[in-house]
Amino acid sequence: GGDTGGRRTVASLLPQGTRRVFPVGRLDLNSEGLVLLTDDGELTNKLTHPRFEHPKTYFVLVAHQPPIDALVRLREGVELESGRTAPAQVEIADELPARLILDKGVQRFGAAASDAWKSSPPEKGVWLRIVLREGKKRQIRHMAAAVGISLRRLIRWSIGPLTLEGLEPGMSKELTPGQVYALKQMVGNGSDRRRSGSRRGRAVDRSRTRRRPSPRNRR
Repeated sequence: GGDTGGRRTVASLLPQGTRRVFPVGRLDLNSEGLVLLTDDGELTNKLTHPRFEHPKTYFVLVAHQPPIDALVRLREGVELESGRTAPAQVEIADELPARLILDKGVQRFGAAASDAWKSSPPEKGVWLRIVLREGKKRQIRHMAAAVGISLRRLIRWSIGPLTLEGLEPGMSKELTPGQVYALKQMVGNGSDRRRSGSRRGRAVDRSRTRRRPSPRNRR
């Protein structure tokens, strides 16, 4: 499928025959990462309503080392047109999860990825790790602009207990009953584990698709 501009949608990444599901929250066109799809309306409401304050973790590539005062403002809250943002966790990422390590446009996996990151950061700039507990539209982009930070990439790494670990760009997988239960526990709706599998959910990685090396080129 596609949107009105002819671009592919998240639904086009799902296996054929997947039952109808809907995205929980949003990622803007220029952002990447984890998208949660479900047919559980109650869970969707609790995951998207600001009062439930569930954590979402992002890795953000910025052009330059942000000044300390900019980081402090991001942590304490920034005045936007939509109101003041809630306090957030914001820190310089000394290293990225191995799943996100890139080397010359080729994705790298496994323990070696961490060493590669330390010796040769994959892209110019500085990576920040940001944890939000609210979901204003394009919030991180507006926060960054308010403190004079230029973004190069924005990747949503996790939604509560769900992460991109094990998902390649464009890949989706059905949540296990345990993952569904963990989500419901997080939003205060997990009293009956037997019922947690009655609804379906899928995790999708809407990241830039990158060419994987062929076996003969791997060292």
